[in-house]
This record gives sequence, C-alpha cells and structure tokens, in this order.
Amino acid sequence: MIIGVTGSAGFIGQNLYSHLRSLGHQVIGFDLSTPICQGGPGITGASVSEKGMPFVDVTCDLSVAVPETAIQECDVVIHLAANGNPSAGWGCVLDSNIIATRNVFAACANEPNCKRVIFASSNHVSHGSNCEVSTTSKLLPGTMSPSASMVDTETIPDSLYAVSKVFGEALGVFHSREKSFEFIAIRLGWCLYEDPSTQKGQQHDAYLRSMWLSLSDCLGYFQAAVNLPFNEGNCIVVNAVSNNTRKTMDISHVPRLLGGFFPKDDSESFFHVK
Repeated sequence: MIIGVTGSAGFIGQNLYSHLRSLGHQVIGFDLSTPICQGGPGITGASVSEKGMPFVDVTCDLSVAVPETAIQECDVVIHLAANGNPSAGWGCVLDSNIIATRNVFAACANEPNCKRVIFASSNHVSHGSNCEVSTTSKLLPGTMSPSASMVDTETIPDSLYAVSKVFGEALGVFHSREKSFEFIAIRLGWCLYEDPSTQKGQQHDAYLRSMWLSLSDCLGYFQAAVNLPFNEGNCIVVNAVSNNTRKTMDISHVPRLLGGFFPKDDSESFFHVK
C-alpha cells in the first residue's frame, strides 16, 4: 500500500514513517523545508525537528498548495501536519490547521486512488480545560452509542488549536458522507514522553497520567486504522490514549471500530502504582 504522511518530520510522523515502512508499505512523507515541531515540557521542538528531514520526501507548505502528483499515488493519507501549540493564535491556526487541512482533504477528494484519510485529531476537542490547569476530575469521558461509528461527537474545545481540530473532524465527516473518501479521526492523547514519570510533580502531572499515549500504542492506533478493510463512505472517530488506570477518555469502543486493536500500556506502571 502507498501511504502519504503529512507532518512526517514531527515526533509522531518520524516514528510512523519508519513503522509503516517496516510493515512493507511505501511511504511518502510531506513536510515544510524547515519543519517546525511543538515539543513539550522538558523536550524542545527543535530537538525533534532537527532529526526529521530523512523522513520528508516532498517539501511543501500545505497551506499554500498540496503537491497533487504525489497525492495521486496514495491509497491512504495520514494527515498529521498542524501547529500543535494549544496557545497558538488565530493566524497560525488558520494557516497551518484549517487552510492546510482543507487543502489536503480537497486534494484527496479529487484523487480516485485515495480511498481513506486518517486525521490526527486531539483530546483537546472534548475536555474543555487548558492543559496548564487540567486535573482528571475536570476531563470529560467520551461516550459511545452501541450502533454508532464514533464517540459522542459533542465537542468542548479548550483552545483555537482545538477548534481547528473540530473543523478537521467536521470536514472529514462531510467528505465521507459525500463518498469522497473514508474518514477516520483519531483523537490523540499526549504522545511525547516514553516515561511519563519524568514529569512527576509538575503542574500537568495529573493530566499526563490520564492522557498519556505511549509511542507503541500510538503507532498501533494508526496501524489499525490503515489495516481496516476499505468500505466506501465509512466514517469513524475514536479516542486514543493508552490503557491508563486514570484514563478519563472512554476507549471501550476502540476494538469494535479498529478491528480488535486495544492499547496495552499504562502510565501508572512508570510510577510503580498498581
């Protein structure tokens, strides 16, 4: 299978690019000529992006134009590229997250070979609290209708960044209803720290324990989304965190929607709390 990955120089992008290739897929990575990565407390974005260029096959600014000749080759496109800063202002969010997403989705809709778009959404669309002040008691779990193909779609965005992800989900649902392509949105937790206990005692400690998504589980979510049988018009939205003891996002629906996949890791194992 030929898979396009936008934002391939980012933390998830680099690892997903390598993982998909190890599974035998042909991967086409899209990113800026000078990639920009978000990073997080204790990890700078520059330390991530400086390793990213080997994972970029097509340099482009998706907010300006999408290289359609490269999109033509793709069976699946995974759209990771975005400004991931929850404090980003409207100008950055508009260009990087809204216009770029619109351009990517439009390019995919115009290419018959592109059957599925997998969108990196965010936990920030649904909990309505800024990560600087969140505690587990303030986060809202997702709910699931037994017959639905997505979590409760009520959104409570906590930032303009989150608003842009709500836009991406809505636009993807629209395209799936138009049968332009299948759409799978993955509401990612916090995937940056392989050992979340390095942030123990910090202001965001409780948030991280609940929203932690291990790299292994993150790759598993995307792999499961890629592996699903093609089904025209299919539309799926899933929460994506690890199987954390303190999780507040409902992931009970994940095996049913993603072909039996379920995350294995638990943030509490790093804190020696059972």
